[in-house]
Order: sequence, then C-alpha cells, then structure tokens
Amino acid sequence: GISMVHCPLFHSHLENLQLISQRSIPHQVTLSYGMLDDKMNSIKVKGSFSEEEDPSRFRTVHCLLYPLTSWCP
Repeated sequence: GISMVHCPLFHSHLENLQLISQRSIPHQVTLSYGMLDDKMNSIKVKGSFSEEEDPSRFRTVHCLLYPLTSWCP
C-alpha cells in the first residue's frame, strides 16, 4: 500500500479553520466547514457577504476568486 501524505493545502472541518489566513486562500486545495466543539467552524474571510448570509463562507471565497461572477456584489 501507499502511505498517507500530509498536505498543508487540504483542510477539513475537523481542524480549526479560523487559523487559515485570508491571503493564503487562493493557494488552498480544499476548504471545508462544519461544527467543531459545538461552534460553527469556517474560515475567517472578509468580503461582501456577512457570516449570517454566508455561514460556510463559500460564496465569499468564490467572489474573492471570481469577482466578475454575476451574483457577486
């Protein structure tokens, strides 16, 4: 078999996603979100959508990466 390889660009909801810096987001392979210790665990990223509008932060990340998308403010 093949051993698992640690990749610092792969992120799971089982880690503290708030430690990922906003400037590193374009370089990440995967991002996730979910509950951790009974709290929402998602990346901290500033953008056009509030955390209430976008609890997963995926719309916010999408608009940072693809700002010309029609539904991005």
